[in-house]
Amino acid sequence: HQKEGKTLFDTPIIFAPPKETSAPSVTSVPSTYREFSLGSVIKDITDPEVLKDESTPQFQAFRWIVYEDEREVDLSDPLVVVQRYILATLYFSTGGNIAWSDKLDFLSPESECKWNRVEPDFSYYGVVCLTFDTVSGISLDSNNLTGPLPEEVFSLPNLKHLSLSNNAGLSGTIPTRIGEANSLETFFLRYTKLSGSIPSSIGLLGKLTYLILSVNALTGSIPSSIGDMLALQALSLAANNLTNHIPSSLGKLVQLTELYLNHNSLSGIIPPNLTKMDNLQVLNVAFNDLTGPIPSEAWSCQNLRSFNVGENLMTGSIPNAIFACSHLEYLDFANNALEGTLPSEVSSLLGMKHLHLNHNSFTGTIPPQITALSDLRALGGAWNQFSGSLPAQIGNFVNLKILFFFNNSLMGTIPESFSKLTKLEQIDMALNQFSGRLPSFLGKLSLLFDLRLEYNRFFGTVPQTFDNLKSLYRLGLQGNKLTGDVSFLCDTVTVMW
Repeated sequence: HQKEGKTLFDTPIIFAPPKETSAPSVTSVPSTYREFSLGSVIKDITDPEVLKDESTPQFQAFRWIVYEDEREVDLSDPLVVVQRYILATLYFSTGGNIAWSDKLDFLSPESECKWNRVEPDFSYYGVVCLTFDTVSGISLDSNNLTGPLPEEVFSLPNLKHLSLSNNAGLSGTIPTRIGEANSLETFFLRYTKLSGSIPSSIGLLGKLTYLILSVNALTGSIPSSIGDMLALQALSLAANNLTNHIPSSLGKLVQLTELYLNHNSLSGIIPPNLTKMDNLQVLNVAFNDLTGPIPSEAWSCQNLRSFNVGENLMTGSIPNAIFACSHLEYLDFANNALEGTLPSEVSSLLGMKHLHLNHNSFTGTIPPQITALSDLRALGGAWNQFSGSLPAQIGNFVNLKILFFFNNSLMGTIPESFSKLTKLEQIDMALNQFSGRLPSFLGKLSLLFDLRLEYNRFFGTVPQTFDNLKSLYRLGLQGNKLTGDVSFLCDTVTVMW
């Protein structure tokens, strides 16, 4: 019982052990001796002053081992003691006793290596041990962790894998001590409420291959020390509140295959060395405040599959150097201040599936060579100043699903080859100068659910074949010179103007 405000821990945690008249067994040792022994083991892991505060998860973990852990571990076995103490600290710090969806046998008398469950794919969820008694991983994704991530986690001596994603209640900051986890190989921490800056000490993790910190509330600059993590293969800092420039030191990450910096508030230019990373497959810096031109120096991009600079403040033109990236499948320049023409060299990107040019100031014609991209799924050129007619061989886009070129100065008729685009689902070519009669072959595009042709110069009647467009949801035809009855479409089209 507590008396007069005193607690079992009024005496110092670290103190000289009491004299014993005989060598006691572990189970018969007075609690003060166990306190001393445990305190000696963890003195470099937790500040002894912290252990005096009964409100801390460290105090709770300490008390649990001394008084409540039914396993009554031998305190002369430092590995087991340290592991159980740190895991208990994580448990108490993140609401394990009140909030976790699955307690996973944490704090049970079992070995800490059994605080887990086996998933259908035979992987372990919870604590992972590569050997019988050595903790090498913690996987607690989507387990309703709440509260701060304790710094002690990064003192697990053999920790290789840490995954705590999809825990919306996980808060606080990334501890500076993360730099001490020199065995760490993968770190997944996305979809949480972690805030504050990314500590520069993270650059000390020389074995880390995956660093995924996306969709949090992190602020400040990207530490240049990340460029020292030469084993990194994937880096995602997307969807945070990061500011300032992209450090050019990231160009030193020669093993990097994926780089996601999108949806932040980064400014400045794209460092030219980011386009010279031989192994890079994905480079996404969209939705930032980046300025200046797209790097125009020779690119080393034989493995690049996706390049996204959409939703920035980029200026200049599309550099010819990018067409050396022959394996590109996704290219997004949308919503910038780019100008100039779409180079005919775009035809060299034969694997291209998505090409987005919307909301820029591009001029000139759509080069006929672009129709060589037969694997294209989406082509967007809306809100530009493109002129001329659609390429006569536009029907070569046999896999095209989305075609957006509204609000340009395109003219002429819709080419006959358009009838081959049978996979089209969305067409928006409103606000142009297209003319002639609406071609009846548009009625063959049976997958269309959105057809926008308003404010052009079409005339005549709406073809009866449009009644075949059973998937059509929205049809825009106003602002043309069309005549005749369209009531036959009323049972097919939901929205029409």
